[in-house]
Amino acid sequence: MNINSIQEYSRRSFEFQTSKRLIYEKLGQNLTIAYSYKNDSGLFKADPELIAFLSSFDDIEMILEDLYNNPVLVNRSELLDIAKKTYKLATNTWYTEFNNLKQVKNLNDL
Repeated sequence: MNINSIQEYSRRSFEFQTSKRLIYEKLGQNLTIAYSYKNDSGLFKADPELIAFLSSFDDIEMILEDLYNNPVLVNRSELLDIAKKTYKLATNTWYTEFNNLKQVKNLNDL
């Protein structure tokens, strides 16, 4: 390998890692839920922790802490359904975009 090919490989590797990080950051944005119930509203992150927590209760209503540390009254089953759908959509999008990025990287490595 000469110095130019090493520099090119390093540049492509840096670009791949930067794109990978941006895709992951977009996942975090896609997992955010704006939720409103009765007179309360808040922002929640549709992650496995929230889904498991909501699944472990049978209550119709409960109070949860939102992303801004505010107590919010929620309809448990409604928020659980929204969280599951949001999580599935966001992670499927993340997976697809990541695989597309890997394909581009592999084509460039040829």
